[in-house]
Amino acid sequence: MSIATAVVAVDSTVKAGYRDLLAALKATGLLAGGARSMLPHVELAAGDGALTVTAADAGAAVTVSLPATVTGSGRVMVPWAELSKILPAAVKGTSKRQLDQLSVDIDITGDTATLGVGGYSLPITVAPDATLPTIPQATPGTHVADRDQFAAMFTRVVAAAGTDQLLPIFTHVHTTLTDTQVTMLATDRYRLSRGTIDAHGTSNQTILLPGPLLAKLLPFCDGTQIILGTDGHDTNQWITLTSGTLTVRILHPHGDYPRVTHLFNLTNASTATLDRTAFRDAADRAHALTTVLAERNTPARLIINTNQVTIAPGTRDRTADAPTITADTHHTDTFTGGINPAYLLDGINHTHGDTITIEFNIPGKPIKLTGTDTFEHVIMLMRLPD
Repeated sequence: MSIATAVVAVDSTVKAGYRDLLAALKATGLLAGGARSMLPHVELAAGDGALTVTAADAGAAVTVSLPATVTGSGRVMVPWAELSKILPAAVKGTSKRQLDQLSVDIDITGDTATLGVGGYSLPITVAPDATLPTIPQATPGTHVADRDQFAAMFTRVVAAAGTDQLLPIFTHVHTTLTDTQVTMLATDRYRLSRGTIDAHGTSNQTILLPGPLLAKLLPFCDGTQIILGTDGHDTNQWITLTSGTLTVRILHPHGDYPRVTHLFNLTNASTATLDRTAFRDAADRAHALTTVLAERNTPARLIINTNQVTIAPGTRDRTADAPTITADTHHTDTFTGGINPAYLLDGINHTHGDTITIEFNIPGKPIKLTGTDTFEHVIMLMRLPD
C-alpha cells in the first residue's frame, strides 16, 4: 500500500469556524476515536481555500472539507483525542452565541502546528511518523438521492441488520441502485427490513453499505442530496458517499450477501389490518411483561382471530391471557405464532402510517408488517413451548 506524506514542510495559516472544526472532529472520530482505533490521528490539510480533516483505516476514510481562509498550503497529522479535548477546554464558559461566531486559527510551520482559539496560542502535538493509508482517487458519483429520504429509510432498514462481527456480511445493508430508485435491505437472519426511495442514476448496480458506520455518519451529511458512486482498483471495489462537506470512502466487502428477497413474498397470505398505536402499545406491554414473567428468548404469542388480534406475553409455565385489538381480518381460522416481542415492537416502530397490515399464512412461517409506504418488515416466528 502506498503511503501519504505525514508532514509537508510548507508554511500555512488557516482560519476556520470553531463549530465547523468541532463537528469535523466528531465525524472523523468515528474512525480515529476510541480505544480500538487503528490510527488515532487525523490529517489537517490546508489549501485551495479549504481545510480538510481526514481520518482513515484500512477499509474506510472520512473527510470533512471546511470553508476556511487559507494562506499557503500544509499538511500535518495530529492526535484526534488531543485536538478534540483542547477545543472545548479553551472556550469553557463561553456562551453558545459567542461560540457560533468564534473562529480558530491553525498555523502549520514545517513539522509543527499551533492552535489559536479563545485568545490562547497552543502547541499541538504533531505525529511525523503517523501516516494515512492512501485511498484511491474517487470517480464522480452515479446516483443522487434526497438526503432526508435516504437517511430516514436507511435508519429504518438498518435496525434489522446484524451486530455480530463474526458474521460481518450481516452488518451491511444490501443496496440496489437503479436509474430511478435506491432499495435497501437488511437482515440479522431473524428479521428482515426493506425499503425503497426515489433516486436518479446512470447505471444499475448492487453495493453493500456498512450499517453501524454509516448510521452514525448520516447526521453529518449536511448537503441536500446524497451522492453514491463506485469504482474499481485492482481487485477491490470502493464506494463513495458524498453530501455537502462530508465524503466517505468505503472498501466494499468481499463475499456475497445471502439470497433472502423471496422471504418478502408470502404466498396466499391472509391479512389483518389494525390501528398502529394500539398495536404498538400492545407489543410494548407484551415485551415488558415477557421480560418479567419469562426467561430470556421466550416468545410472546401472536393470536389472530376473526376481527381481532392479541399479543399475549410469554411466561415460564402457564399461558397468559391479554386484551384484544379490533382488526379488519381476512382469515377464518385462528392463527397462533410465537414471536420475539422486541423484534415485533421494533418492526412496528419503523412501520409508518395510521394502520399496519400483518400478512401471514400458516403458523411457523414468517409474518410481514407493512404500512403506507414502501417499507416492509419480516419477522421469523419462534416455536412456542408445549
